[in-house]
Amino acid sequence: MIASYFSICISGRPETREKHALLIANNLNTKAQDNLRRSLAHARLLEAELQKMNFNVVKHANVFNEERILKNVKDFSRSYANGDIVFVYFSCLAHQVNGINYLIPSNDESINTVQDVETFGADFGQIIDRLTESQRDTAFIFVFNCCRTSTIQAGGLHSINLPADRKIFIQYPCAVDDTTKDDLFMIHLLRDIDRKNIDISEIFDEISEDVFNKRHQQSRPHSVNQLSARDIIFLNQVDIPIRMYRKSCVFFS
Repeated sequence: MIASYFSICISGRPETREKHALLIANNLNTKAQDNLRRSLAHARLLEAELQKMNFNVVKHANVFNEERILKNVKDFSRSYANGDIVFVYFSCLAHQVNGINYLIPSNDESINTVQDVETFGADFGQIIDRLTESQRDTAFIFVFNCCRTSTIQAGGLHSINLPADRKIFIQYPCAVDDTTKDDLFMIHLLRDIDRKNIDISEIFDEISEDVFNKRHQQSRPHSVNQLSARDIIFLNQVDIPIRMYRKSCVFFS
């Protein structure tokens, strides 16, 4: 809660960092049994929430193959400047093979084995590198809502090794190497993402705790926080007059 009070004390000037978001959601796979029925509907709800918080949102639905996924990522990487806030959300099938995570495009007809995943999937690491390269002062929040089971016999999402010199926060809806059939994470994300003057790490900590408890303390959502202690990131920063909180501000003078 310290971050919350600190944000109140420094309020009084508008947010100067621009905010950008990329959303990719697949709900119509070539294999009908792999369809994620609520994926696109959730992405639209998330888009609306982000736009209310003054994000410039780019959304793509049912991206057909790896090449189009990577092209969408490349095009989006030109839209923001060093020092901005960037929110990236994927809702699609994904699997890990030999410790590497791959996003599965909507055209998954030829993806049946782990070798196919490596051949036709889009490597998480390449996506993160492309979006974060030369962006030492940009804060990146990645949400990989990709923990569903599928007809592909491959593992759940593995933890990611991040470049040490970049400001990145990563969130999964389930534990590492696990899968889930529920929408609890997304329900809580849509409920809490617009909380005012709350640091993003605190928001996701509370979401993860709520989801973990509702799953009867199984499959806690996994996160990786590579934002420094000085990186207090507000997705929804609003101006609150300092005079209203003079007593609280004394502690930070």
